Amino acid sequence: MAKLAEANKEKGKIAAELGQVQAESKKVAEDLLQAQENVAELKKQAEELEQLNVGLKKQTEELKKQIEDLNLSSAQILAAGFEPAREQFACLFPDLDLSMVSLNNEVVDGKVVPAED
Repeated sequence: MAKLAEANKEKGKIAAELGQVQAESKKVAEDLLQAQENVAELKKQAEELEQLNVGLKKQTEELKKQIEDLNLSSAQILAAGFEPAREQFACLFPDLDLSMVSLNNEVVDGKVVPAED
């Protein structure tokens, strides 16, 4: 009888430990499921960020092209206005030598010289 009581007591301990292990196992399984959901969400966010990055790179390239086009346009406008002004000076001052007057020249020490680029 004592052995049976001892066995029942041991069975109770084992049952309690089994219940605790099952609860811990359930908690681990829930944590694993949550981690898998988090990984899936993070992957989705990473894909969205990559798409955003691709879009931003495309916009950057387009803006660089626009800046380049505007710079060329500005240079063309400057050149288009410079030549008529030079012609007007030639008309107003026919004896004036305008051969050194150019967008590509600069004044150094009081003299017009080709620009150093």
